[in-house]
Amino acid sequence: MKRIVILAADNAVAGGIISFMDVFSFCNTYWKVTQANAEEDLFECKIISPNGEPISSDYGLSLPVLAHADAEHYLSHADAVVVAASTITNRQQLDSYLKAFSPHMPTLHQFAKTGRPIAAYCAGTLVLAASGLLDGRSATCVWWLAELFKRKFPKVNLCMDHLVMNDGQMYTAGA
Repeated sequence: MKRIVILAADNAVAGGIISFMDVFSFCNTYWKVTQANAEEDLFECKIISPNGEPISSDYGLSLPVLAHADAEHYLSHADAVVVAASTITNRQQLDSYLKAFSPHMPTLHQFAKTGRPIAAYCAGTLVLAASGLLDGRSATCVWWLAELFKRKFPKVNLCMDHLVMNDGQMYTAGA
């Protein structure tokens, strides 16, 4: 089974998180329908918050997370990490989400040492860039944040002509 961890903080976009979880859940269902001998799921997807408390999404929805005591162990066995996006349209909103997300930064750096995939989408690409893990790499982001991305993260080669970008273990997606 592949374990996917979504790192998120308050004000994360619920639709982005739930969409990932729905895709993996559908894959599990399809796998079991098409493989008569399948006994276990292909994917397990969990959300980890900075403090073990449920995430309060940008829309005010409460998203359940892995218990804080279990998060470190689960993360150490994860096959991939996804950095959740927040509603960000300007630098102030970015700085606010970065502050909420900041307890995840050491975790993200530790996971990067494993060489396993790290992905970010939409405004989450700016959070990944803020970690420094995209320095010297190519990445993409959502179109309305391209100028902010270029100004704030000049060490990242921003490629706006790609919807999805892969550079080593890092995967970024824009719109």
